Amino acid sequence: ARAEWGDHESVEDLVDADIRPLIKERLDDLRELLRVVTTNVSKQEETHHTVMTQMLTYFMNLAKKGESFRKRLEEFEVNYKGEEDDCIADFKEELERKEGQMRQYKAEIEDAVHQEDLDGLKQ
Repeated sequence: ARAEWGDHESVEDLVDADIRPLIKERLDDLRELLRVVTTNVSKQEETHHTVMTQMLTYFMNLAKKGESFRKRLEEFEVNYKGEEDDCIADFKEELERKEGQMRQYKAEIEDAVHQEDLDGLKQ
């Protein structure tokens, strides 16, 4: 087996010379990979947190605006119904007033005896 050791005096020297550098190189590569993965996962978590915070803020604002819209719509519907009722009542009052005026004109026309009286009503 000593023939396989080559120039090395012991197995320990052989391992130190031929195997340890390769193991150290692989361990260094592994450490670098772990560092990169840890950094990227950390950045990903930070980004995820930021995006989730922004999404929550967006949906909170959307909910507030939706609630505000709902309240304003209800207020509009109540006001609109009131205004509509007022307009209908005003129209009926105006209609009654004008119909009364028309009845009065009709009575005056029917009561007029002479053409001159009718001409006076025209004015």
